[in-house]
Amino acid sequence: MFLARLGLSAVQNVFGSKKNDTSPDDISKSISLVGNCIDSHGTPPGIETDHLPGGVIQYTVDLMQDLLDNDDAWKIVERDPTEANKLQVSQLLMQFAEQFRAFPKSFFITVEPSSIRPFCGGTNSQIYSGQWKDRKVVVKLLRSHGRSVRLYKNDPAHNILFLECLRWRQLRHPNVVRLFGVDITNIGHAPTLVHPWMEKGGIRYHIK
Repeated sequence: MFLARLGLSAVQNVFGSKKNDTSPDDISKSISLVGNCIDSHGTPPGIETDHLPGGVIQYTVDLMQDLLDNDDAWKIVERDPTEANKLQVSQLLMQFAEQFRAFPKSFFITVEPSSIRPFCGGTNSQIYSGQWKDRKVVVKLLRSHGRSVRLYKNDPAHNILFLECLRWRQLRHPNVVRLFGVDITNIGHAPTLVHPWMEKGGIRYHIK
């Protein structure tokens, strides 16, 4: 098997130390599942929850996000990073997120806020600035009826918001602003969306 030839340590080096607690058996199952999905060339087959341990589920969503973010990671599944293959992986990632409420670890990021006060905002959000991975970013705190959105355990809004943000994170288009991830560690643990800082300002400035 490819995993045996490559070696567990090499697999972990590709994806980073965050997966060192995953067993070799779980890694093998995840790689096989993703490979079968890619080869299906269509809607991924149904997945039985009872047949997938928690370790397999989390590793699989992490693996799929790595494949979508990093072409070098495709050597793990022995497939080519074509657009068709990436579409297959993206579909399976969303299926996992919807069915198992499992999200990639890299989807949740931590921003160093530049200020405790927003520099702009409105009814639906407040906008802060911050630093993430040595780059300036925009941090958007969502609001509902003038109040910050708070997410609680088992709250259906939790999954609805994260599913939509996970879809947004996969988009790559010159006319769609990137979403780097969601930060739930700042501003009272309310969810914030993290975007690139636009040096030339927002769209409202340019359409005046």
